[in-house]
Amino acid sequence: MGSRPGRTGNPSWPAAEDLRRELAAQLRRLVDAIEPLTAAQWDARPPYAHRDDERTLRQGLAHSLHDEACHQGEMYLLLKMQRLGPSGSGATP
Repeated sequence: MGSRPGRTGNPSWPAAEDLRRELAAQLRRLVDAIEPLTAAQWDARPPYAHRDDERTLRQGLAHSLHDEACHQGEMYLLLKMQRLGPSGSGATP
């Protein structure tokens, strides 16, 4: 979406080793959560799905991982916040 990171008072990035360790731990948690699922569970509609969302768990997870990889959710929220402006006034910051 052509966005740039916001500026903060702390421009430092985490050390590469810290980032690698956190990502490896996150991946392990994801694998541990999905590993025991059966084919029937993968192809079922999750109980928490919205009424008009017919995606299976498999499709929903693929969509979620794609969204996370692209940071689409974060970009949408940033654009929404920008449209609302400070305190939801509708003015752009």
